[in-house]
Amino acid sequence: MSQGYGTCHKLRKREESTDTLLRDRFLVKSVAKFCKSLKDFGERSMPLFKGQVRYEMKQFVAVAFVSNEEIKNEDIGIIQEADCRLTKALATKDVSDIYENYSLSFNRLVVLMNTPEPKRHGEARILDPSDVIRRTILTPPFTVPVLMKKI
Repeated sequence: MSQGYGTCHKLRKREESTDTLLRDRFLVKSVAKFCKSLKDFGERSMPLFKGQVRYEMKQFVAVAFVSNEEIKNEDIGIIQEADCRLTKALATKDVSDIYENYSLSFNRLVVLMNTPEPKRHGEARILDPSDVIRRTILTPPFTVPVLMKKI
């Protein structure tokens, strides 16, 4: 057990020594280009929800898991790859391999809509997928979850 603590402590110490602000790691235009491309992709995917979602909704959350290098190099290949699959799905109206539970999945990129039952925002589906934090907050006595306490 002490070995695990030592490893954790070393990792934390390493993170502190190399920790830099996001603005110091990337050019603002690199991050902005990626975010804009991701937003545009999400908007292009909205017609696929039309036949799947019972209500018209224009609000969505698009999330991509990318490396520092992809952002630094303004590499939007992950979005372009997903866009090829999106274009095919729009043309064929076949979403069987990408649609599930108010979401579209393209490997490292997902587009999420709010769910009606249970009512959950797309953001909550990403940040609290198992609903643990929300249930902890809403269960008396109202305490702060361990995940959110300052260490």
